[in-house]
Amino acid sequence: MTFMSQVLDEAGKARLFWASCISLIATSIAFGVITSSMGDFNSMYGLTDTQAGWVGGAALGGFAVAIILLGPVIEKIGIAVSIKMAFVCHILGVILMMYADGFGQLMAGASVIAIGNGCVEAGCNPLVATLYSDNKTTRLNQFHVFWPVGIIVGALFGFWVSNAAADAAMAAGVLADSASVVADPATWSPDAEALDALASADLIILNSTNLERWAQRVSLPIVKTLEV
Repeated sequence: MTFMSQVLDEAGKARLFWASCISLIATSIAFGVITSSMGDFNSMYGLTDTQAGWVGGAALGGFAVAIILLGPVIEKIGIAVSIKMAFVCHILGVILMMYADGFGQLMAGASVIAIGNGCVEAGCNPLVATLYSDNKTTRLNQFHVFWPVGIIVGALFGFWVSNAAADAAMAAGVLADSASVVADPATWSPDAEALDALASADLIILNSTNLERWAQRVSLPIVKTLEV
C-alpha cells in the first residue's frame, strides 16, 4: 500500500496539509523570536553586537544547511524521519537557549533550532507537493503563506516579552523610590534640591528601560504629592 493510497480521502489530505502549515508557523515563530531578542542578548549575557549577530545568523544558517543536506535524500529516509528530526531539534534547541549562560550555548541552541526548521521545510515541501500533485503550485503557495505569518507572530511576541521585562524593571525602580520616601521622614518635606534629585533618579530608571512615556504618569505625580 502506497503512502498516497493511505491518505487518498480529502479529509486525510487536509489534516496533513494543515499539520504542515502549523509546523511551518512554528519554524518562523522560532526565527522571529530569536531575531527580535538579539538586543536582549547584549544586556542579559554580555554579548557584543557581533556575537548577537552571529546568534541571529545561526537561526537562519542551520535552516539552509538542513535543507541542502536532507533535500537529496528525503525520498530515501522518508518524510516522517525528517519531521521527527525537526521535533527533536526544536525541543533540544529551546532547552539549550533557556539554560544558556553565554555566547556558546546561545549559538548552539539557535543552530539546533534552525536545523529543525530546515527539517520541516525539507519534509513538508515534498509532502504538500505529493498530496496535491494535480494542484501543487497553488497548495505550495498557500503553505508558504504561513512563513511570514509566523515571523510576525514571533517578532511581536519577542517585542512583548522585552517590554514586559522593561515594565517590571521600571515598576521595581519606582516602588523602590517610593518606599525610600515613606521610610525616611526627612523626605516628607523635601527641599527643591531633593525633589530635583528624586525626579532625576526616576527619569534615569525610566530612560534606561526605554519607557519615557511613564515619566509623566508615574514620577511626576510622586514629586507633586511630595510638594503638597
